Amino acid sequence: MRNIRELALVERGQVVIASQISIAQGILPAAIRTYSHRFPSVEMRLMEGVQSSVLEAVRGGGADFGLGDTTAMTDPLSGEPLGDQSFRVVLPRGHRLLRRKTVTLRDINGEALIRMTTDSAAWQLMDSAIVSSGIEMSSRHTVGLFTTAFRLVAEGLGIAIAPAMILSSVHPEGVGSRPLASGEMVQHQGIIVRRDREVTPAAAAFLGILRDIWPKEGEIASPD
Repeated sequence: MRNIRELALVERGQVVIASQISIAQGILPAAIRTYSHRFPSVEMRLMEGVQSSVLEAVRGGGADFGLGDTTAMTDPLSGEPLGDQSFRVVLPRGHRLLRRKTVTLRDINGEALIRMTTDSAAWQLMDSAIVSSGIEMSSRHTVGLFTTAFRLVAEGLGIAIAPAMILSSVHPEGVGSRPLASGEMVQHQGIIVRRDREVTPAAAAFLGILRDIWPKEGEIASPD
């Protein structure tokens, strides 16, 4: 009887998701398609943003759950890791490093970097990795979206470092990419919830689908 009642709640529910942009443009469309086919009457709202906005939406109750970096969660938030995301170096066509299979941070020493805003989890991770490696990179262009960064790379204004997941679904013209060497930058991604609130049946059903289709290590397709 409980399952029947919960199914009825899912059928007439609503799901509000706060997600990092790379996840929203990567794995989420497939999860939403599967969920919408299974529960066509459920309304869905997707709030895309940087890590700080994801955390604030979940903390303030504006979203049922968040999808983002699950490291360093503080009360009342709790993270459930789903997988580690690697990064790729995005380069203009014809760049010398496109002849390599992988690229290290040392390889891009001295390059101009198209950087993300400082409230982006990707930039915080990138900045820490650059400082730790001791390399120097100039940065005159700051953007809020990876798709904008890719356009600037195509125009020859610098290079970018982007999550592999977004490059598996977005195929920008005029650029190529190579994997950043293993272990140099890894982001721990997953589900973010308030530990003092139970997710709704509609949200729980979506999370079940997301867990099933989240790519395992090595399953993210290489864009080139």
